[in-house]
Amino acid sequence: MFLDDAVGVVQHPVALLKIPRKVPVQGHVVHVGWFKPEQDPNKLLLLSYATRRWDLLVIPPQTDPGTAARLLTAAADPARRLTASGLMREAELFRVAAEADWDLVVAAFPRHSVPTCPC
Repeated sequence: MFLDDAVGVVQHPVALLKIPRKVPVQGHVVHVGWFKPEQDPNKLLLLSYATRRWDLLVIPPQTDPGTAARLLTAAADPARRLTASGLMREAELFRVAAEADWDLVVAAFPRHSVPTCPC
């Protein structure tokens, strides 16, 4: 497992994950630090000897599965240059746009002939 050689975790102090300062992993202790100015609140930084660094996107648990899948795909794409917070903002814009489009469809139909939402 990739946590076997982990030596540290860095997260934003207001992050969703509440991790204790020291976490026991496979016979050693992983230290956790909080850095507000440098750390993206939607990213967890995992430091290790073997891989050096893993930038992990933190997706809120209430995120719908389709959006979460799109976020993970976008985060794994090396051609994408958005930060973790940029990815989250982009996902929110897509969600709002999808809802706005559905509202336009609903507005186009008379009151009693509105189709069921495909959501």
